[in-house]
Amino acid sequence: MRLKIKRYSHDVDGLMSYRTILGNLDGGTYNAINLYVGQDDRWKKWLAKVTWDEALGGSAVTLLRVLELHDPEAGEQSRLDSILKFFSDVTDGSSPKLSRLAADMAVDVFDFLLYRGNQEALTYLSDALIMNAENEQGLATIQAIMAPKSAPEARGETCLYAKLRESISRQGEVKDWIEGHIPKSMRLRAYTATSYSEAIATASRNQRGKMLETDLGM
Repeated sequence: MRLKIKRYSHDVDGLMSYRTILGNLDGGTYNAINLYVGQDDRWKKWLAKVTWDEALGGSAVTLLRVLELHDPEAGEQSRLDSILKFFSDVTDGSSPKLSRLAADMAVDVFDFLLYRGNQEALTYLSDALIMNAENEQGLATIQAIMAPKSAPEARGETCLYAKLRESISRQGEVKDWIEGHIPKSMRLRAYTATSYSEAIATASRNQRGKMLETDLGM
């Protein structure tokens, strides 16, 4: 498991202790997430000002940890629903920077839950992301995660795309789902991020050539 994921998992006795552990590099993300939890409209501007992409990628994990420490009595489903809403909020089109990094955010929170061994939470999130793709905003969210303009560096080791594939398969054929939810113009990006063979099968000849070049490292 990546060291980045482990650093979010420290046992602490409160929010201030957690903030101290995160240090300065993740501090801006933490401050923005605190505003988000407090329903302060400034949160998105603060989060977009974070200059370190790796810290931004940890936003969803930071949100999960802040919610756990802020209200330990709240149920896990409530926290996971907050993560889903957060994904929707960062992919609503108002901040291209945050939309661009939505896939990295999803990668980190999925891998964090895997590190904890929480398969039920992983299934809940992946199923919800796929089911929500049937509405306009949910579709924008899943496209940002599965066909990002810049594929996450951890795409080859994350559990995210395997879990999403499982959720898609429970609804039907992966190929059919891709044809219905990922436009042809996005399928090269989808293949680069997910490595789904179905993205090749549904792509144009030109895109298939580019996908082959990607596989060959050209």
